[in-house]
Amino acid sequence: MVGGKKKSSTTSTSSTALLEKEGSEGVVVAGGAELVGEEEEKPDNSIYKAMLRVVALLWGSNFGALKYLDTCGVDVSLLTAMRFALASGALLPFLWGKGMPVFKAGLEVGLWVTLGYITQAIGLETTEASKSAFICSLTVVVVPLIQGLLGKEIPPTTWAACALAVFGVGLLTLQGATGPVIGDLWSLGQPLGFGIAFMRIEHYMKQLPGKAIPLAAAQMVSVFGISAVWAGLTTQGFTNTGDLSILFDTPHFLSLLYTGLISSALAVVIESAALEHVSSEETSVIFSTEPLFAAATSAIVLGERLKPTGMLGGLAILSACLLTQVDVTALATVLPMLGKAADVSEQVNE
Repeated sequence: MVGGKKKSSTTSTSSTALLEKEGSEGVVVAGGAELVGEEEEKPDNSIYKAMLRVVALLWGSNFGALKYLDTCGVDVSLLTAMRFALASGALLPFLWGKGMPVFKAGLEVGLWVTLGYITQAIGLETTEASKSAFICSLTVVVVPLIQGLLGKEIPPTTWAACALAVFGVGLLTLQGATGPVIGDLWSLGQPLGFGIAFMRIEHYMKQLPGKAIPLAAAQMVSVFGISAVWAGLTTQGFTNTGDLSILFDTPHFLSLLYTGLISSALAVVIESAALEHVSSEETSVIFSTEPLFAAATSAIVLGERLKPTGMLGGLAILSACLLTQVDVTALATVLPMLGKAADVSEQVNE
């Protein structure tokens, strides 16, 4: 019995030494059961993640609201200009006195954002809101792909995500609620415009820390300016606007206010405030839920329904978005450490 105790003590001492060694490598096994990392405690950002989920909800519902506005018969360029006139007017106070660097940065980002918003508006004239939203979610795949084209190494998971995303878009557009339409092609401009804008925002936030909301305000001003030019060209200098009285009908008027003040101005302010505390990787995963909100609101408000193959395409796109967030290098590092931790646990329990 005494000899047995000594053997147990020796094993325990040896295990403790091994545990300390593993702890120095960043892994500690407590009680042979838990894996605890010796990392510096990070501030709780759960409230900011919740804010971004609200933004995903607002942006998702925006697709249905825009689709409903299309039923009023007013030219889409005029509707877009009106929407961002409301948004830029609401955010203009945040831009006042912030200096030319912020304004110039916002103008550039606004050019790319405009590409996304205009192709979104044109696409929604013929495609379903739910399909447009799923196509828009490809932003999460487009961003790392563009970074790769600019010289950054593209991990294998990104290529796999691209293949999965193309497969998903194919199912969604070819077997969606109405089959392929020209609006699906226009909708592909969304991930390109919004993806480049996201990269440029990250670039400028490093140069202009603490200026997220003024930068967002400058973006809305830029989008309004370009949309106004677009509307002027398509309506022959605003002389052929058609009957705008229908916009004062309560449902259409409220939809216009919603898209301008809530899903544009308010959403971009919440997003800008939260992005200073949440990483771009986490943000991308959260925003990948946007098409789910779009599909739900479109089903309730517009009665849209995707066919089973269309739903499978949407699921493939969401899976591609999540796949881009997988860190292969981290997995390759963590898995062997987990194996060592399991071995240590067995020694401690013997």
